[in-house]
Amino acid sequence: MIEVRNQADLDRALERPDVLDGQTLVIVRGNGRFVINKGSPRMVSRGQSSPTMESWGQSSPRMESWEQSSPTMVSWGQSSPTMVSWEQSSPTMVSWEQSSVTGEVGRFAQPRIWRHDQSQVSIPGAVILEVPKIKTAADWCDFYEVEVRKGGNLARDLAGQDVAILFKALDKDFQSYHRFTYTPGTAPAAPDWDGGQRECGGGLHFSPHPRMAEEFEPNAERYVACPVLVSEIVVHPDGMYPQKVKAPRVCAPCWEVDGNGERVGGKS
Repeated sequence: MIEVRNQADLDRALERPDVLDGQTLVIVRGNGRFVINKGSPRMVSRGQSSPTMESWGQSSPRMESWEQSSPTMVSWGQSSPTMVSWEQSSPTMVSWEQSSVTGEVGRFAQPRIWRHDQSQVSIPGAVILEVPKIKTAADWCDFYEVEVRKGGNLARDLAGQDVAILFKALDKDFQSYHRFTYTPGTAPAAPDWDGGQRECGGGLHFSPHPRMAEEFEPNAERYVACPVLVSEIVVHPDGMYPQKVKAPRVCAPCWEVDGNGERVGGKS
């Protein structure tokens, strides 16, 4: 058995073959955020803990909630997690993209399962809810748990405005799939802004998390955090990529982060 309290603990644990194949149990402590992007580890939350656990890529973790814990479990990409809820636990499960979720629910457990229309969920005894369409930028940020800061902390001319911290996945030269450059320390602007009319093209496009941005740059080597005015974000609720938004510009200098959103080289 291994206990983890933060992402660094989990990353070290996932280097062990016995953790990757689920032979050694991983106890998740506290209320932090944990990203699983490989293997089939067995993750457990107990007591009154409420961590957020995310599965990415082709990972297939087994996520178990016990006692009165209330974890949030989010699956992305082609991941295929198993969610098991026992005793009086009350987990929240959100499945996105092409992920496929299976699981078990105990008699007294109270899970909430949200399913995006491309994902598959098979958990006998659980009530499956459809992810609602998000129409406003503020609701989109709330739903994806995007960090929103007061702009005055980033630039003097942004005082009093809400700024969302969004992400791009890039190549080694900080260029996007479409060869647009997001060099750290710069604030790029779209040369072709269309007022938000089209879902694709005609602006700069952003994701709520670096791992989600990989969908649009599968060979990503670098990531940047991009401050974007909430008032300038355009959401396309009926588009093919509801997890992506567009805007005319980055409103303050962007900075480099790792795949988990942590700033490379210091505090953001």
